[in-house]
Amino acid sequence: MAIANAQAPSQNQYSPMALLLPQTLSQNIPNRAALPQELSSAPSSMPIPSPTSLFNPSSPSSPTSQQNPVPILTPSTPYSTAWSAPSQIQPSSLPVQNSPSTPMSIHAHPLPPPSQQSLPTALHPMHIPESSSVPVRLLENGLPPPPPPCQPYTTMQGSTGTNGYGQIASLQGHPRITVASGFPALTAIQRTNNNRLDHASHSLPRNARKEKKPRGKAIRPPSLARRDRGPNIEDCINIAVGGVEVITIDVLVYLPLPPKAIINHHRLPSQPIFYDINKDSFCMVLNALGLLHQYSNLPTSTMVFDLLSDITIKLRDQYSLPLLSSSLPLAPRELLPLHLMGFSNYGRTNGSYSTSKLRPMSYESNTTIRDLLSSHSTYVVPKLVITKDNHFQLHTIIRAYPLEANISLAQVYLGSDESIRPHRCLSKRFYSMFRHDSDANLNVHALDEEEMEESCDELDNNEDSDEEDSRVVAQSLTSEQRSSDLSTEMSRGASMDHDPQHAIDGSTSSTSQPRLAFTSAAGIHSISSKLWEEDWISPSPLASIPEFFDHERTLAIFQIVAEVNRGGSECAGFEVKGANDQEMALEFIKLMQASVRSQDWSKILSPYWHFMCIDNQDNYISSGPGCEQSTMTEVFKQFFDAREDEFCMPLFESYTTLQSADIQISPDKRRELVLFGAVTALALVYGQYPGHLNPLLLIYLLNNCNLSCLHRDLVSSYLPSISEMLDRWLNMGPSDSIVDFAAHFASYHNIQVGVLSGRSETGHRMLAWEMLHSVVVGPVGIDNAYFEAFIEGFQLPCSTGVDLVDIVRSFSGGAEEFVRTAEASSILDFNSLHIRFLCSISEHSLHELANAFSIAGHNFAGKIFEEVFKEFLTGIGAPCPQLLEDAKSRLSIEVNASLSGLQSPTFRMRLMCWAVTGATRTLRDGNPIRIILVEDSDPCYLPATSDPDSRRAYILSGCCSFKTCTRTMRIPVSHLIYLLTQSYDSTTEIKDAQAAVHNWLLIQMLESAGAYTTV
Repeated sequence: MAIANAQAPSQNQYSPMALLLPQTLSQNIPNRAALPQELSSAPSSMPIPSPTSLFNPSSPSSPTSQQNPVPILTPSTPYSTAWSAPSQIQPSSLPVQNSPSTPMSIHAHPLPPPSQQSLPTALHPMHIPESSSVPVRLLENGLPPPPPPCQPYTTMQGSTGTNGYGQIASLQGHPRITVASGFPALTAIQRTNNNRLDHASHSLPRNARKEKKPRGKAIRPPSLARRDRGPNIEDCINIAVGGVEVITIDVLVYLPLPPKAIINHHRLPSQPIFYDINKDSFCMVLNALGLLHQYSNLPTSTMVFDLLSDITIKLRDQYSLPLLSSSLPLAPRELLPLHLMGFSNYGRTNGSYSTSKLRPMSYESNTTIRDLLSSHSTYVVPKLVITKDNHFQLHTIIRAYPLEANISLAQVYLGSDESIRPHRCLSKRFYSMFRHDSDANLNVHALDEEEMEESCDELDNNEDSDEEDSRVVAQSLTSEQRSSDLSTEMSRGASMDHDPQHAIDGSTSSTSQPRLAFTSAAGIHSISSKLWEEDWISPSPLASIPEFFDHERTLAIFQIVAEVNRGGSECAGFEVKGANDQEMALEFIKLMQASVRSQDWSKILSPYWHFMCIDNQDNYISSGPGCEQSTMTEVFKQFFDAREDEFCMPLFESYTTLQSADIQISPDKRRELVLFGAVTALALVYGQYPGHLNPLLLIYLLNNCNLSCLHRDLVSSYLPSISEMLDRWLNMGPSDSIVDFAAHFASYHNIQVGVLSGRSETGHRMLAWEMLHSVVVGPVGIDNAYFEAFIEGFQLPCSTGVDLVDIVRSFSGGAEEFVRTAEASSILDFNSLHIRFLCSISEHSLHELANAFSIAGHNFAGKIFEEVFKEFLTGIGAPCPQLLEDAKSRLSIEVNASLSGLQSPTFRMRLMCWAVTGATRTLRDGNPIRIILVEDSDPCYLPATSDPDSRRAYILSGCCSFKTCTRTMRIPVSHLIYLLTQSYDSTTEIKDAQAAVHNWLLIQMLESAGAYTTV
């Protein structure tokens, strides 16, 4: 930048460029044209040298400047660089290693120390051309020049001397620039810059609110040496002849996990663990057991199913692997006795033992090895699955326990017995040694051989128990397994599941009958196991349905249905139009009634919908997600507020269950029950809790009416008194007194405890199931017409064979979290809101608002806008009852009806959500509610097409702008300041500024709830 022609400032003025002039730049200016001229007008107390004197010993500041002029280099003269180009480096100038295999190393050239002048070589005063007229002092009589005169010592001076011309020079002979007595080590330019920076720091305004920028992540300095990087999956992949991509895979087959009773007794891991500390010993034992299989140069296009099938064939030569009947409607990959495993929690270590966990994973029939290599954090955690030999490790597990083999324990390092005989205790021995990796005890002599052998004998003498345990493990590892023997599954408390993938293929349909596990309350009598004796294992998700989370639940479910339908028929959408929420709700209910008749809910669950608000002339007013939420809120209100007593009855505390009786019902009544079940399911899909239904009942229905899903921790979290009662019952025997349970049996079973005297051990266990069932479901079973109709709608079956139960299995956390997160959307207090406050106003308006708060009284003094708005939301009742009564004529019927809950502590919070989002609950998906304080000229307050007069009228009347599609409420700051600065009479209804502000906000929300306007 050329600034030579700029006007020189006065003595008290400073150039902005000089403030930014760094020291190194000031010492390397090539000519006079590049130096600011304001240096010539510096104060007289600071002698400023000319640009020539900076680099020329013969400048006017030197005693010999008039006699020995030195030519100044022009800008066209190139600088001589201090670093030679690669082509200019002579081989002799570099040190050469003696070893021919070691590449030639280049030593770095360090920069000069900070105390030295780093001027370009071409400007050094000792480089004098031959044409120069500067006289050179030669040695006379071979003697050196006289030493410089002695100078007083100062730490600021450093080591100095003369350069042969009478000037002070540094150790390297570079001339020192003119110095002053007060600052002996600073140059004139440095002093000038320091003065200007000091003046700027005192005169320029500072931003008092500017926070200190947090320190960022450290950046590695540049380096020529290559740093060691971690393992990469691409290192395992090679290209074979013909361009085929190959990889070497080590398949580790885990032994099946023992039942929970054995795991708890021996404190074994309850989940497969990636053994890292003892990985060498772990692989050695697996290799001895024939459970480590290596495939060298395997094409990555190999199907995973083919790989596991080959391993299964090899395992059957040594182990007795159970055969699954092909008559079951299972996919071929699920008939294999091996289950593919992947990492949970992205392979991160967790738990008290800090280990990485593995879990069974589902996969498609056409999944290839390359697909697994692309699944980062599931199958590919490079630091865990890549060996030193660049082999890729894949983990599988045998489904059925126990694993039986005719082997010698000593040969497989699991015992000291060298005799070859059948053993079925391999899993227990294996996991007793390796445990949780960090607490492994690999000493086989530490195993209790006697207990292990007794366990084998017990297994030999109890075939039925083995088969039962194997089904437990199979349930935890198989995603779509079901049994053809319903009575056996009822005795296990398991569900009669179906294969949705099979239904998708078109061979079967699940829309005709709901899937039930318990056909009646009497069916509980067939349960032989003890309540809560075995841990509940949630069904595995379907391979065709990806995992989804709470923040995307509604859209994810719609997209899942659409993706499934693309495999067959086209997923049709729908359109809902109406002048208000009530009309659109009626139109939507008509669409649901059509789905009740067709028994196909794929249209209702389609993502291709359009909710549109129109006027009486069918002109467009509004549309989008806000209209959808408002319509669905009105639908849910009609069923859960107005008609809940028609379908439900109170059962325990504030929870309800479905009214049912063992009688026949009319077709109209059945259709209403199916519709009510569908509305209940849709409420969960939209993240709203359905009325007051017992959450345990909803979890029970989403698990195919499997009572075993109501485990102890789940019951304790919702009904702690029931959990405590059942624990006391389970700790008693059939001969103990049950007088303390008289109230329960009288209320929920309609019997006296005297009838239960003389019960057997089996009857005592069965009564625990009965007690839980009666509190959650009701006194009768679910095989009556009421529950059958309700469940048919609740499952939302689609023509492709999938339903809500199948989809929820892929929800993160399963059915429990699906219900719990919907329950969390209910507004309990201010912390339940998903809200954000913003101030989009000028600094002037911000000061005005602060002044208005200070003069508005003690209710506003020292507060900010967010605190004022929070006080309004947590308030109760009407601030000005008479003004509210006058405004009721302007409110909709639904809003007037909702005023019955005005005294509720959460009424204003639910009203705000209704006005801003269209829903009376917290919407966890998408953006939070934004409450924005805006100027009168805010471009988003009104549409751009609105005229200025309309804007002025809205602002003067204090109208707030509500946009449900973007979940925003814009509040004009001018009207808020106006209300805060007015004078109020304490004898009137609006007694102070707080009453005025709260009444204004309440009326604005009441008028906007359920309405669609341009504001």
